[in-house]
Amino acid sequence: PERRGALPGSKDPVRGKVNWVFTADDVKTFYASPAVVGNRVYITSARYEYFKDAGAISSIDADSGRCVWTFKADRYRATFSSPAVRGKYLVVGEGLHFTNDARVFCIDIERSEEERRGVKLWDYRTKSHVESSPCIADGRAYIGAGDDGFYCFALDPAPDLLGQAVPGGTAQVLWHLDGKEYPDCETSPVVADGRVYFGLGMGGQAICCVDAKGGEPVWRLETPCPVFSSPSVADGKLYFGMGFGDFVNRAEAVAQNVRDRLRKEGKSAAE
Repeated sequence: PERRGALPGSKDPVRGKVNWVFTADDVKTFYASPAVVGNRVYITSARYEYFKDAGAISSIDADSGRCVWTFKADRYRATFSSPAVRGKYLVVGEGLHFTNDARVFCIDIERSEEERRGVKLWDYRTKSHVESSPCIADGRAYIGAGDDGFYCFALDPAPDLLGQAVPGGTAQVLWHLDGKEYPDCETSPVVADGRVYFGLGMGGQAICCVDAKGGEPVWRLETPCPVFSSPSVADGKLYFGMGFGDFVNRAEAVAQNVRDRLRKEGKSAAE
């Protein structure tokens, strides 16, 4: 939840040089940030042109840069969302800002390693774009879906008639916050102490706190600008950026009180 940008206990770079570069024939752009787990780097890619909207989820060997497996089935589209990994589960969104029916995917990375191909556990089609990157906590995946609001999924697919979770099955939506009340959910959420924190962009302009188990609202703080940044939690405080790079807020994670507001003078990114 602190979003320090590095794995705990990881070593600093020692050479300061490029070890390897990964690319592929069907890759044009990487919008996402990678997820590094053990000796694997997981990343989504994009290739969007006039008559092509294609993306992929790739697993790369961290030592050599060799592609171990790739998922691009089901017409997976050019993607902005960054993957989140916990155990055997990789969860990520799909699409770019103008995608109006983007999906959320869950990949079984253990079976993908064994079969050397991406194995889908489930996917779910939303009614908007999914530029948010998910947060995985306590067997659940939390993710924003643009103007379709905010979702909480179980990591395992819905069981079949025999009670078995079968790859390629149906996603289990545990709760959903409607986009009419929670518009433009672009931020990557954070989960801490049983609560989920996320921001609302254009049309919402707020910082939201909801119960992680059932999705019930805890508090909502209106902001003077749209909130697109991802929150972090440290020492009982919630940190959020907002606007176009000219506001930074620090709010009590529990009390819904803005403690400090720092404004940077000068032109915004939009100007």
